[in-house]
Amino acid sequence: MQSRVNFSEQNRKRKLLAGLSGRISLTKTSLWVESFLRAYWPVLSLAGFAYAALAFGLFAVLPPLWGQGAIWFLALAALGLAYVGYRRFNWPNRVQALEKLDENLDHSPIASLQDTPAINTKDPLTQAVWQAHIEEMKAQAEAAKVPLPAPDLARKDPMGLRLMARVFVAAALLFAPRIAVQNLQAALGVEAGIAAPSVAIEAWASPPA
Repeated sequence: MQSRVNFSEQNRKRKLLAGLSGRISLTKTSLWVESFLRAYWPVLSLAGFAYAALAFGLFAVLPPLWGQGAIWFLALAALGLAYVGYRRFNWPNRVQALEKLDENLDHSPIASLQDTPAINTKDPLTQAVWQAHIEEMKAQAEAAKVPLPAPDLARKDPMGLRLMARVFVAAALLFAPRIAVQNLQAALGVEAGIAAPSVAIEAWASPPA
C-alpha cells in the first residue's frame, strides 16, 4: 500500500510539472554546457595554442628532435588535462535543472509544486486551500525561463588564457587554415600525402544595357 501511495504522489508531481518538461530538458542542456566548459576549458585552450603554433610554424624553427619532443609533450599534457576534466565533469540531473529554473522566480513555485500538505489532509477546507495554492504556484511556474550557460570562467582563468587561445585560433584559421597539418607532418617526419587537385571556377556576367 505504501509503494502505491508513493507512486501516486510521484505521478501527481510529474503531472504538475508536465508543462515545464521542455524547459527542464533545455535547462539540463545549459547546465551540461556549463559543466563541460568548467571541466575542459584548460585542455581546449591548450589545443588552441598548439594548433596556432603549428599553423604559424613555430615548431619549424626548432631542431627536429626538439620539435617532436615538444609535440609529444603537448599531447601528454592534453591527455592529462582531459583526464582532470573527466574527473571534474558532472552530468546535470532533473533536480538540478528544477532548482536552476526556480532560482529567478519569486516564492520558489517549482519547489512548492513538489510539496505535500503536512496536516489535515482529509479536511475539505484544507484541501481547497491547498488546491488554490497549487494552482497559483503552477501559474507562477509558467514564467520560468531557460537560463543561458554561465560557467563563470573568468574566476577560474584570471589571466584570460582561454580568450587568447580563441584569438590565436581565429588568426590561424584566417591566415593559415591548411598549414597546420603540413607542419605537424613535417615536425613528426611524416611524408605529406598527395595534395588534392585545386579547382578554379571562372564565371562571366553580361552587364545590363
